[in-house]
Amino acid sequence: MLPSRPSWKCQTISSIHPTKSPIRLFWRDPVECLESLFSNPLFHNKLDFIPRCIYKTAEQLFRVYLEWLMGDSAWEMQTRLPRGATVLSTILSSDKTNITTMTGARVAHPLLLGLTNIHMYRLVHECLSIILKPLMKAAEVGIMMSDPVGNIHHCFTPLTAYIVDTPEAAMLACVYGKTSPFTMALYLQFGDNFQHPAHTRSITLGQLANIMVNPDDLEAYFEACADSQLNGMYAPFWMDWPLADPSIFLTPESLHHWHKEFYDHDLQWCIMVVGAQELNFRFSILQPTTGYCHFSGGISKLKQATGRGHHDIQRYIVGIISGAAPRCFIIAIHALMDLRYLALCPAPDDDILACIDRSLSTFHKHKDIILTLGTWMGTKKPI
Repeated sequence: MLPSRPSWKCQTISSIHPTKSPIRLFWRDPVECLESLFSNPLFHNKLDFIPRCIYKTAEQLFRVYLEWLMGDSAWEMQTRLPRGATVLSTILSSDKTNITTMTGARVAHPLLLGLTNIHMYRLVHECLSIILKPLMKAAEVGIMMSDPVGNIHHCFTPLTAYIVDTPEAAMLACVYGKTSPFTMALYLQFGDNFQHPAHTRSITLGQLANIMVNPDDLEAYFEACADSQLNGMYAPFWMDWPLADPSIFLTPESLHHWHKEFYDHDLQWCIMVVGAQELNFRFSILQPTTGYCHFSGGISKLKQATGRGHHDIQRYIVGIISGAAPRCFIIAIHALMDLRYLALCPAPDDDILACIDRSLSTFHKHKDIILTLGTWMGTKKPI
């Protein structure tokens, strides 16, 4: 008599290319999963149902952004839905997972689903279309759901965030673009300090529609897509999802877009400016401190460094290069450190966003020194 969890389903996916074994897709109905989250008694008094604005003062001078429903995108979506409708803002995320290591090295890419309505909730396109079709239908016509206390809501399910940890993630971010200055700063677009127009849903779908090449001819199709700076994906899963805009739902995440970006770019610039031997020596003589990683052997030859290691190096880098690098170079690196730490604020407000913009402007003002010193050689040219 206890309520059951969403049941598993299995479907065989056909392919025009031969495979060693049939491709089987295992999935659960996403609407049933959302309904299970939405009605879970554990989330009683932990759910938001309507967009709202929070300010620090009664004069409404500084706005605070604690949850997704406090942002402008939520307000815009709510105005486009029927009166009395509830926005169930859907989060998707995917990460490569090793299922077996010693017996076949099986790898899977599970798709995870969550709700931003829950306070502080963190969590191949045909397959996605099959799995997400019920969510797309619910986003179009809505679905009746019961909350933890039994109240009935007419719910719509727009896609608000899609977090991916795959080699294609960076390309997706580059292709689809960003919208708000805050999101632009998080993605660290350093090419110039001009906010380019967002590569929105309508622009992307329009470019795809103009490509008159058979998608099965991969080489020719990829070449045609390159002219529009597209990554070659035919019929993206979100094209039939109402209110889903890649310029909004493709969000950054701190591990790769901040900490690993620092390790792959900023740190390599510092090594070339200061010198590997000198930088390693400076790290090795630091006083060990409880709670902080001590790099007794230096950092230039670290193997299999994790995100935690990248984060620990960030804590020292400005002080380490002081006195050994040109002043403008130190200012540029310092500005990027300020940007990353400000972006990690759990409750950003308008004042924090202004500080992020100033840090990014400071970097643009001093970034020429990176090119002048030739420090991007051997890594990647500053974006």
